[in-house]
Amino acid sequence: MDKLMDESKKYTGLIEVETKRVNYLDAKIRDSNSKELDSKRRMGGYMAGWKKHITTQIHIQQNENKLQKV
Repeated sequence: MDKLMDESKKYTGLIEVETKRVNYLDAKIRDSNSKELDSKRRMGGYMAGWKKHITTQIHIQQNENKLQKV
């Protein structure tokens, strides 16, 4: 019976350590996600890269059309 109690204490301790580790990693993930969103917001928003790509494609198409007319 004592062996079972010792093993249960051992595994309970391991579970507590893993729970603390998971909580720490979750906090790090939340911090990382908030930093990423903040940096995207400072760069012009979440869709800034996509908007820049679309405007570049439009300009390329307009310039190609001007070249074809000449």
